[in-house]
Amino acid sequence: MLLVAQTETGQKIALLERYSSDYYQTLKETKFYCPICKGKLILKVGIKNIAHFAHEPKSSCAFEYERETPYHLEGKKGLYRWLEKQTKVKMEEYLPSISQRPDLFLPDSHVAIEFQCSALSLEALRKRNKGYSRLNITPLWILSAERFRRSAKGSLKISYNEWKFLQYPVSHLSPYLLYYCPNFSRFTIVSDIIAFSPTSVFATVSYYSTASLSLHSLFHLRYSKASFFVPWVIKKGEWRMKYALYPRNPYTPLLKLLYTHHIPPSHFPSEAGLPVKNGYFIESHSCVWQLYILLDHFLPQKRNSIIHYETILKQFKRRIQNRHVKLRELPMVTRGSFEDALKEYLRLLITVGFITEIESNRFLINRVWTTMPIHKHPIDGDYQIMNKLQLKQQKG
Repeated sequence: MLLVAQTETGQKIALLERYSSDYYQTLKETKFYCPICKGKLILKVGIKNIAHFAHEPKSSCAFEYERETPYHLEGKKGLYRWLEKQTKVKMEEYLPSISQRPDLFLPDSHVAIEFQCSALSLEALRKRNKGYSRLNITPLWILSAERFRRSAKGSLKISYNEWKFLQYPVSHLSPYLLYYCPNFSRFTIVSDIIAFSPTSVFATVSYYSTASLSLHSLFHLRYSKASFFVPWVIKKGEWRMKYALYPRNPYTPLLKLLYTHHIPPSHFPSEAGLPVKNGYFIESHSCVWQLYILLDHFLPQKRNSIIHYETILKQFKRRIQNRHVKLRELPMVTRGSFEDALKEYLRLLITVGFITEIESNRFLINRVWTTMPIHKHPIDGDYQIMNKLQLKQQKG
């Protein structure tokens, strides 16, 4: 499906509005051609689908494989109308030197906007971004709002396919996900993302109508961080009670380690599963990768011992190599690494009084970890630890 076609004289026609049937009938008398392959196009006007151009059957156009839904076409049109009031914008502009056709292209600022509604492989995303980089074009990836899912308990679902579109706005220290709904002309921005599990996160969610937002402000927004300590503890408590029961359990190496140290799976230390702001670099569950750090280095009998950061990092890399911990592939997050998550986790352990940094990258183990007796619910310990973090946040 295309919204832009060329006439025999080279004039471009864009189907940006809903026109009268008489106008469409007039257009049908014109011969249209694909701006890319120069093959013949057919103007299609229906009752259900919006007007668009389509290649003739058996077309070999390289871009015919991109089957765009009516929602996608409406999204491109809505974004075009939003942008044309602010800057020069071209729809479906073909860039021959890289054989790519972004949904929208801003020639003055060298920005390519992609409204992504379907799944896109990691390889294809990297290839497109590499092409844009060759021309010094900044890609802005906007996801279909149909993908946005919020649970009743305060967390969000981010699919494996969505994670790869995590990107940086100009003024933000942390990356965000950007969604757009053409039906309501509204952006949804997911920022300050704290990963709980591979597909579950807590984050700040902001909504903006296109009328209240400019392209410039989209790149320079500031958000009020949402508080999620209580729902985090509740979700962690639910996970405690069921993760050991999964069939074909993916956590078998971790469970064996817990059993070795005589720790009931549901009563693992409350110092594991803390909200780490750079945790999105790690795909594994927050409780899992943090538990490995505790069990590898901070056993109760090691109280008053000193541990070096390099030792922690070296063992964590072994866990990654052995596939006990998995990193997340984020092709557009070019700053930072999983080490930022490790260091942030150690800072949180300092905040709750578990360790003290006596010298740069050298830590003293102050106390044993927090566990509840088997007859008590382990969530009580989780609340104790989370209250310490919340108190620290309130003090700034």
